[in-house]
Amino acid sequence: MDLFFASLDIGACWYALAKTEELQHDGLDYVIMIAFGKSRPEDFRKNISKCNRKDLKTIWHGEFNHTVADTVRYAPSACNTQPWRVVSDNNCIKVYRHTLIKSFIPKNKLPYYNSIDMGIFLCFLEIV
Repeated sequence: MDLFFASLDIGACWYALAKTEELQHDGLDYVIMIAFGKSRPEDFRKNISKCNRKDLKTIWHGEFNHTVADTVRYAPSACNTQPWRVVSDNNCIKVYRHTLIKSFIPKNKLPYYNSIDMGIFLCFLEIV
C-alpha cells in the first residue's frame, strides 16, 4: 500500500504502536494501522540519501547487485529498526531477521512488528 500510495502522491505513515478497540473487522484480525492523506508532490522527500538507514555493509554481505541492495534498504520498518540481514552467494540470497535490535518498542512486541517488517522487505526485494 505504501508504494501504491506514493505513486498517487498520497503520503502514508505506519502507526505501529497504535491501538484499536475493534480487534476484528469482517473476520480479519487487526494487524497494523496506517495513516494516509493526499500530498503535494513537493512534500515528498527528493533526496533519499538524507534518510536514516543502516549502511549496506551492515545489512548485506556477499555478492550483490548494488542497485538492488541500495534500493531495498529503504523499505519501511517499525520505528526504523531495519531488522533484515542478507547473505548472498552463488546466485542465492538468504534473508535473516536480526533479533538484537535497540528500539523503544517493548521487547515482547518487537518480534511481532519485525516479522511485518520482514514481509515488507521481501516485498520490496521482489518488486526491485
